[in-house]
Amino acid sequence: MSGGAVRQGGPYPSCAAAACRMVVGRRAGMGDAAFAPYLARQAAQVRERRATVADVQAQDHDRQLENAAAWSYLARRVGDAADPNGGLRIALPSGPRRTRALAERRRAGYRRRLMDLVSQARDAVEEVLADDTEHAVSTLPGRLCGLCRGGCCTRGGDHAYLTAGTLRAYMRRHPEMTDVEVVERYVASLPPASQAGSCINHTPAGCALPRDMRSATCNAYACESLARLLDAQRGDPAPRVVLVVQRSKDKWTHAGKDVDDRMVGIASLTEAGTRRFRMPAKHVATSDGIRHTDRCARD
Repeated sequence: MSGGAVRQGGPYPSCAAAACRMVVGRRAGMGDAAFAPYLARQAAQVRERRATVADVQAQDHDRQLENAAAWSYLARRVGDAADPNGGLRIALPSGPRRTRALAERRRAGYRRRLMDLVSQARDAVEEVLADDTEHAVSTLPGRLCGLCRGGCCTRGGDHAYLTAGTLRAYMRRHPEMTDVEVVERYVASLPPASQAGSCINHTPAGCALPRDMRSATCNAYACESLARLLDAQRGDPAPRVVLVVQRSKDKWTHAGKDVDDRMVGIASLTEAGTRRFRMPAKHVATSDGIRHTDRCARD
């Protein structure tokens, strides 16, 4: 069932894999009449899992081909003069695009949580807010995050990653404020509407909280795409151009055959600005032949 050396033994030979041996081992306790349909179900599940894995791998292969085609197109449009090294090539997720009015129940729940965190803050260990001055001289990280629009914020929910340590750090910086005033300052910072399916403070323009009120997680987190850029900027020479292929799924969506992961935009980033492109329809080679695609550049 799982591959590997086959062990002959009776009418149901098994491979060396532990899972396979466990399935065949149930025959003794079940009897042949019950074991035969059980084995058929197990075999069908294995085939289904293998087919799913193969499908995901094929989609990943197609995605890599699409990305490569888009990056090549961007490189031709930007030209070698912008970056003789060809630019840094990054695949970027997307934050949610729909905005929804903030429900009163979310606002009330947020206030209750803040009150609880403030009461815990008296005994909490203070969080150290991230120092981002290392990369403040470059606009590229901010441009990359702005293009994504919060793909990493979708797990923020109604807690916004705030902890007792976050509140204690804020209270230490503002000793003149009472506990109630601290809570109300956070509640007053809530936007009238936030991005659907995302953090309560997530707006189309970014986080509604000032940076010194955010959690250390929010101030310090770097997704894989941003981490690649920050790492490249430490190199010599640092990239002058970032070529971005953006896809529709957010940072937290797992890969799968039913996941909407279409290409939604292509862009080049420089210190001077962000330039979006429309890629013309092309024929792209895929694992199952040649197909027509026009999936790019809607913003």
